[in-house]
Amino acid sequence: MTDHQAPESTHQPAQIYKGLEWLVDEIERNLTSALNELEAFTKDTSDETKIYFCLGHLHQISGPFKILQCQGLILLAEEMEALTQSIINRQVSSINEACEIMVQIIVRLPAYLRQVLITKIDQPEALILLLNDLRAAQGKSLLSEGILFTPDLSQIATKT
Repeated sequence: MTDHQAPESTHQPAQIYKGLEWLVDEIERNLTSALNELEAFTKDTSDETKIYFCLGHLHQISGPFKILQCQGLILLAEEMEALTQSIINRQVSSINEACEIMVQIIVRLPAYLRQVLITKIDQPEALILLLNDLRAAQGKSLLSEGILFTPDLSQIATKT
């Protein structure tokens, strides 16, 4: 497989999920720290160090998702980082609204993470609403399910 080819299957090997299982506690700790920093920032938006710390904690969770090739989690982490950067750059229409969206996503992410661990299936299309909330807060265009839903049809034999 070259760098430009998509993976052949949306189902990851079992060792990928074992790796995620080992990292889930660390990921959740970073999410809790990000949430704490975000909440501190919302109390005093002039103290930008808090939002920078939040961004640092969010960046810590994106690495394991990339290593483990969990596409839904990668997309979500990237959009969370992008919204946080937009908050830092004051490129959002409402800092309080953007922060509230981030709080909601951070609180919901562990449930999706646990679902991936249980089902051993990463379904980016299940995150469409969360991704679109993050994108809307940045003034970006929304994603459609068609962009995220790319089933592996190679197993279906063609009848001729």
